[in-house]
Amino acid sequence: MDRLYQHSEEKKNFQSILEGSQLISKKFNDILEKEGLEPMKAVGETFDPEKHDALMQSEDGTAVSGTILSEYSKGYLLNGKVIRHAQVIVAK
Repeated sequence: MDRLYQHSEEKKNFQSILEGSQLISKKFNDILEKEGLEPMKAVGETFDPEKHDALMQSEDGTAVSGTILSEYSKGYLLNGKVIRHAQVIVAK
């Protein structure tokens, strides 16, 4: 991270900040994945209170009631166990 900031200050190139932070994020996520962390898929799934926190319900003429329409905050599993519930919007 220090090298990223140093480079961005020297070059005043904010595109390099974005690219550098994306590379760091990918590397960090790869390490966490190797340790058993995985993000949960929520959008399009049926609401499950064991995995999801419903922030609100929304009318959607095409979705089946109880289907997750959007995700506000991603949920995570660690070795198959929920460690953070996904915060979601659910169809009415």
